[in-house]
Amino acid sequence: MSKRLAIVRLPTVVLPTSPVSLRVLPSARACPDVPLSISSALVAKCETDGGGLLATVPSAEPSLGVRLQLVGRTDALAHFVVADRVRLPALAERDLVAGAPVEHELLADRAELETHPEQIERRAEEAVLARQLVDQEVRSGKLALDLGFDELGVEHADFCRHPSWAASKVLPRDASALSFWIPARLPLTTQLKARFLHAFSSLWRLQTAVDAIRFLCADPVHDKRYRHRFERIVDTPATDVCARFQFASRPRVTIGVSTSGGGGGVPAIGRIDGVALDARFR
Repeated sequence: MSKRLAIVRLPTVVLPTSPVSLRVLPSARACPDVPLSISSALVAKCETDGGGLLATVPSAEPSLGVRLQLVGRTDALAHFVVADRVRLPALAERDLVAGAPVEHELLADRAELETHPEQIERRAEEAVLARQLVDQEVRSGKLALDLGFDELGVEHADFCRHPSWAASKVLPRDASALSFWIPARLPLTTQLKARFLHAFSSLWRLQTAVDAIRFLCADPVHDKRYRHRFERIVDTPATDVCARFQFASRPRVTIGVSTSGGGGGVPAIGRIDGVALDARFR
């Protein structure tokens, strides 16, 4: 187990490498009613702990969370970067409310999946494809990459004042980082974003991100690879995992796992629950 760090609850899923800004409030009692917030006392404790902070996220696996690293703060905002995935012990509600220090275990992708020569080659090829596809579809106007959290309402997720905001818009050269960078900027449902967080294969994450982009942009050439995996459904705030927070302001059209059969499905390493389709994707 690593050093004990204070813990907070986030109302949505964040992925490694992502910048996160939390609104600083004078009292911890107000935080449950304000999404993406943290008390000033907890920020001070975080600074004394070397800038580290743990966070739980909506997920079917409650022991999975993230470690945030403090990179800057003002009186109104505390700026973090999602540094790692972590395994957490069983937590009581009072621990989350009080920001209690808890133990955690750092998690990494499975070595047997990341170091096998065939996997390395396939991952490199998929990373090149992903970069080309992002560039092509953004240039065509079919795709817009946005780090905003639509499920919370745009008024709750303004990260433009984050010190890493400009740098975070540049595609990573590292394939593993890229496998988180792309899905973090697609309008995914909370459930699918959690699946990306759960998946311990960067190749799976890259392949799924590529297929999601192709489905969103209606790529007719490669539809045999993704057509059987997804279908569009209407996803309202009340059906989302983070619905208990009641922050979302509008329904969203989503892309979920196809239920029509056809021999499809998804790899066992991480079953897909849905990808949100925003009005920007036409």
